[in-house]
Amino acid sequence: MIASLFFHLLGCSLLSIGLCFLGAVVAYFLQGEEIALALIEAWIFEFNGIIVGSLGYGLMIFVMRKGRAILARLDAMLGLPDELKVTLSRQQMRTTSWPWVAAISTLVTAVGGSVLWFCGFPLEGFAKHYLAICSISIYFVATAILVFFLFTLVMFHTLESASDDGAVIRFPAESMDFRLRLEKIDSFFVVTAMVGILAIYAGFRGTLTANFVETPKVVESLLVLPVILYLPGTLTYSFYPRYVLRKLAERDTIRRIEETVSGLEPGPESNPQSSLELRKLVLEVREKMMQEHRSPPVLGLKDAPSLTMSLLIVVQFIWKSDALVAAFFERFF
Repeated sequence: MIASLFFHLLGCSLLSIGLCFLGAVVAYFLQGEEIALALIEAWIFEFNGIIVGSLGYGLMIFVMRKGRAILARLDAMLGLPDELKVTLSRQQMRTTSWPWVAAISTLVTAVGGSVLWFCGFPLEGFAKHYLAICSISIYFVATAILVFFLFTLVMFHTLESASDDGAVIRFPAESMDFRLRLEKIDSFFVVTAMVGILAIYAGFRGTLTANFVETPKVVESLLVLPVILYLPGTLTYSFYPRYVLRKLAERDTIRRIEETVSGLEPGPESNPQSSLELRKLVLEVREKMMQEHRSPPVLGLKDAPSLTMSLLIVVQFIWKSDALVAAFFERFF
């Protein structure tokens, strides 16, 4: 999976380089060598075009191609009631449904693109409009990824709610195949969330280093829009689906323990002392799991995935070490 994502990112970085030089060639013939070289410099060094294009487009294509298949593995992992299975299947289809993606992404792109346009793109003529269109398209890409994240959250919220309402959701008997499927789903959430965070940072920083001209102060403050729009959903996506899967697995284990306890009745030839000790041990394990199960999903350190904590550390490091980002946020505090 990681290798597949890497090749998606690599391919999109090459695509970004190709689009850069395609625009430069057209600008060379239409506007001259100076404008063409300025377009290349703005694309690579000021708008972070290669990095943002690689992370954004690469992640979007990856989740659109692999996301539905990964989520479909839940059907094989869980023994779901028929009605719940239909509901989850419908929500699963929405995660990569192009009409939903296009409608929501177009709306958000109109808002975010307007902010970027009023910031004042550099250059002139074809080069200016080419750079603007390619830069604004990142809003469409980022929103398409966010749509997948949000519908995935809705799907897992439905799964958790059904479990809380008493629906019996059973995992298959423990097997190596089951563990591999669970690890693959878990890895998918971890990797896509991490790349999503990196894409948000790269895109946001690209708007701060961009050589916008004559930017109104009010519009400049709206450059924080990508952080507000995309960061909360991505952070939630980084831990919530994994938390729900672990919660369901723990409930299933507790049910199996209860079934084992109910069957631990001493037989006529069994040692009563050994049976009592075994029963006590099983009950202690059950009680410990119940305590962990009742702990808060976000505030409890055992329930908060290490990825979320790592991301918070990274954000703090960026805040302290990246003067450009820190200077931008100082105006809000």
